[in-house]
Amino acid sequence: MKMRRGASVAGVVLLAGALSGCGAERAVDRAAESVDEAVDVLAALRKTSTKADQAGSAQVETTVSMPGAKGIRMDGLWSWGKGTAFDVQMDARQAGMADVTKSDTVRVLFVDGTYYYKVDPTLVGGPAGKHWLSVDASVVMGRDGTDMAKQSNPVAGLRFIGTSRHAQEVGLETVLGRETTHYTATISKDDLGRAGTVLAPNDKNALMNSFTGGNVTSITIDVWVDGRDLPVRIKQKIGQASVSVTFKSFDKAKQVTAPTAADVLDMTETIKQQAAAGQG
Repeated sequence: MKMRRGASVAGVVLLAGALSGCGAERAVDRAAESVDEAVDVLAALRKTSTKADQAGSAQVETTVSMPGAKGIRMDGLWSWGKGTAFDVQMDARQAGMADVTKSDTVRVLFVDGTYYYKVDPTLVGGPAGKHWLSVDASVVMGRDGTDMAKQSNPVAGLRFIGTSRHAQEVGLETVLGRETTHYTATISKDDLGRAGTVLAPNDKNALMNSFTGGNVTSITIDVWVDGRDLPVRIKQKIGQASVSVTFKSFDKAKQVTAPTAADVLDMTETIKQQAAAGQG
């Protein structure tokens, strides 16, 4: 069978980049020292980042929007306390899975660097009775992208704000029926360049990933924080694309388990061959 990719793959790559804030926390103090007017905002967001990291998991609704494409939506559990994993529902057509499921949505897991898609075994070619298709993340994002995805989570973007010289409090707003404080920050290439002087090379590369390619010159991040110092919503605008993450609830880290191997049809090599033949 041929798996169709396209907008959903681009959305996954953008999502991984937007959610990858690994290492940025080490630049927060340096940024705060250089911008006196942002100290209180940065302190509040450091507290929010710490509490969200400690929570370990959340029920999350994520939408990735790109020019000329319908927003790609993921809704479900993200867990990061014991390594990044998720168990979400996606639009089957956007995920390239409309031909192998009778539902409008498809369940997608990410566990240990592999994506798993729940399918209807009667619609899947190959060995009978398989309820899952799997794809190694390196096929979608390359090895570096896979490493980034394994370290990404929905709250990692909070750490980016620590590199900004332009963070401020917007005011009080109601989100999901909760009173929140709205913060906003713009991060330029210069901001990340200065942050890079105090980051390890791998951490700097992870931060700079969002600026590679296209005409991206800055990232805008908006955060809505509730009375428990936890984020209710995070929006990131990266060039003409954007990622919106809404947190319905937080919990301790939860285990996301991969399907039984006997019930999985691995499509990794098939997709590699399709890509090599110019069919992917």
